[in-house]
Amino acid sequence: MAAMIAATLSACGDSRDAGTIDLTDIDTTEEDPARILLTETQTKRLREPDGVSWITNKLFATANEGDMDGGSRSFSIFDTDGQVIFDSGNALEHQAVRVGHYPDARSGNKGTEQMGISNAICKVPECQ
Repeated sequence: MAAMIAATLSACGDSRDAGTIDLTDIDTTEEDPARILLTETQTKRLREPDGVSWITNKLFATANEGDMDGGSRSFSIFDTDGQVIFDSGNALEHQAVRVGHYPDARSGNKGTEQMGISNAICKVPECQ
C-alpha cells in the first residue's frame, strides 16, 4: 500500500491496501502515427495513490497515479474503514480525449496520471 494512504490513515489507527481496479475502454498502446483507440483493458491494476486529501472526517480521496507497479488512471474516494465509496475508473481519460487533451504518447505509460488531489468547499452563491 502506498505510504500516503498509510500516513493518512495513521490518524485512524490503522492502514489499508488501496486495492485494484479493472479498467476497460482505455488506450494502452502508443502508435505511430498517433491514434487514440479506447478499446483496451487492464485488469487488477493497482491504485497506488500519490496524493491524498481529506474530504470530511469520514471520507478521503486519493489520486491514483502510481510510481511503481500500478497507477489506475483514476481517483478514488474511501471511507475510514478503507471501503471504496467511488472510483472514477476511465472517466478522466475519456474526458481528456473528448476535449482534445489526451496525447497518445501517454497511452503506454499510465494515461491521465493524477499527480495530486485536493478539495474545497465553495460558499459563494455562484457555486450553489
